[in-house]
Amino acid sequence: MSIPIKNMYYLLSYAWDRGKIAGWSKGVGNTGAGMSELLLCILEEALVNCQVLPRAYSFVSTQSIYPGIKGKVNLSQSLKKNLFTQGKAQVQFESLATDDLYLKILWSTWRKMEVKQHLPILPILSSFSGEYKGGLSPSLFAQAYRQYSQPQIRYLIRLCEWIYHKYLPIPGRRGISIQNFLLNSQEMPALFEAFIRNFYRRHATDYDFIGKEQLKWGNSQESENALLPRMETDVSLISPTRKIVVETKYYKEALQTHYRANSSKFHSNHLFQIFAYLSHAGVAKNGKPCEGLLIYPTVNFRLEESCFLAQHPIRVYTLDLNRPWEKVHAELLSWVA
Repeated sequence: MSIPIKNMYYLLSYAWDRGKIAGWSKGVGNTGAGMSELLLCILEEALVNCQVLPRAYSFVSTQSIYPGIKGKVNLSQSLKKNLFTQGKAQVQFESLATDDLYLKILWSTWRKMEVKQHLPILPILSSFSGEYKGGLSPSLFAQAYRQYSQPQIRYLIRLCEWIYHKYLPIPGRRGISIQNFLLNSQEMPALFEAFIRNFYRRHATDYDFIGKEQLKWGNSQESENALLPRMETDVSLISPTRKIVVETKYYKEALQTHYRANSSKFHSNHLFQIFAYLSHAGVAKNGKPCEGLLIYPTVNFRLEESCFLAQHPIRVYTLDLNRPWEKVHAELLSWVA
């Protein structure tokens, strides 16, 4: 599977629910870029796009040889080292340093990212040189989540944590390629589901509710039977006239199988799942049956099929990600228009 790096940028931006989905960044080229470069680009833009980043400061005492006079001059050491004849002095001065944990995490993540092109330090980090001495760790990220409630800061922490767990380089290895990332059966299904959900949340403005929906098992008392599985949709879109249950499927077999070849058929377990959801989702507010929508990501292959199961219309579509993003955007909206 091959997805342009530009489309990967948008997919990850929606999946991680950025506060602002900007236009395609010119910081990463369309060719030759890997996951490290792409993640670094997203991290950079996340920093730049933050309107307000609260800062906490503390005074730090510094002793150094300074080209001139600053703070308190240590005469004995300056004379001993013959610094005055060089226009220098041994001085001690205090300066403001940030004491924010999230900035320490950002700095450490930025410094540890392995990239082919060394980019300059961002202005927001240029005045901060205090890389976290204890090193990044799961407990550090947990501490940061407890400390900050601002959505922008929590997004930055989440991005750094994801980079730390998945894509910080191992010594002797050149990071993770986009191809390996796309075939990651643990990461990509969840990311693709989040991308579809957050895309519709932002752009499907005709719907009153867009999000996960937990469905009830008929008249059964779920709280009294812990053996019943949780029945939760990937995405439900609800308006006064329609209710659509969306299921996303991203896995290796779906990417490799051509459904029309050799009389191939729909995946029965996927149809059974969405039919079960539709059977328990009730009806739309106007009394019409709920609709089902199965979405498979693919490239260079198109599938648009529909059927009825017990009065419920079900559509099965593939989303070709190897196209200009504008066409991907328009097609996703056309499915729920």
